[in-house]
Amino acid sequence: MKLKYKDAFNIWMDFRNHKKEAKANAAFKIKEENALQNQRNKEIRAKLQKSQKAVEDFIRERDHQFMLKQELRKLREDDMQKVKQRRKRLELKRKIDIITKEKQDNEVREEVKRREKILIETRYENTVKSNFEKINLTKEILDWTHKGYSTTKESKKKLRLDHSPEIEEKIRDIKNPKLFDKKKDE
Repeated sequence: MKLKYKDAFNIWMDFRNHKKEAKANAAFKIKEENALQNQRNKEIRAKLQKSQKAVEDFIRERDHQFMLKQELRKLREDDMQKVKQRRKRLELKRKIDIITKEKQDNEVREEVKRREKILIETRYENTVKSNFEKINLTKEILDWTHKGYSTTKESKKKLRLDHSPEIEEKIRDIKNPKLFDKKKDE
């Protein structure tokens, strides 16, 4: 029996050692699993932090791009407004230039009309004066010839009639009354 007792004791010790080993193995496995889990958790946390940082960087970059687009849009709008204002100023300047040119043209036109009117009046006055003088000269020549005075070149020089061809013609007509009557009929 002693052998049996020893065998039972050995079995029990084996069982106990086996249990201790199992507990130690289980504890070691748990420690390993905890270490692995901790390592996985650290990796997951690192990945989470990395992804959070990437998300934050992405959001920051997206917001920055959006802000840049807004600034660009604002600058384009400002440029368009400036271009419109410049175009309006140029159109206004052209209109003002056209209006001033039209005013100047009208003033020049009025001045030309005024001068033309003065010229016409002066011509009319000169024509009337010259006709009146011709009529008076013709009457004087007629009176001169009716009174029997001569109409030679010397007498014309004295009367200052030698330079006018019209007066020469009238003197010829006076000398030939028949031609004078024919011209009146015409």
